Amino acid sequence: MQEELSRYDVTAEEIMVENKTYRKGRCSSETYLTAAGCVTVERHLYVGVNATDKTPCPLELRSGLISGYFTPRAARQGAFAMAQLTPGESEALLPRSVTCNRPEQSGSADKSALPALGDPSHHLGSPTSPG
Repeated sequence: MQEELSRYDVTAEEIMVENKTYRKGRCSSETYLTAAGCVTVERHLYVGVNATDKTPCPLELRSGLISGYFTPRAARQGAFAMAQLTPGESEALLPRSVTCNRPEQSGSADKSALPALGDPSHHLGSPTSPG
């Protein structure tokens, strides 16, 4: 799964996102939740000209990651569990380990991804989305 996500990374010197140019910044690792579990991937970040510009991550944009953390399939699985099962059953099915040791993703953070599931902007530049 790590290799699958890595193929969405970009190493160009400059990229264009929403009509703004960004320069290659640093490379860092991040952990994402996939349908197969937690995966840590090295990815490139880009910086804008102004200090207020966001720091886009092409891997996250191109792979369709939801809330910068869930692959589309993992988000669908979590949404299904939350919609069809009781909270206790969902917790038993999706153990605490699915937070990949990221405290900000525990508890109700899973629910924050639900509105984004239908947002087509999460699928920019992605011929297929990873699981």
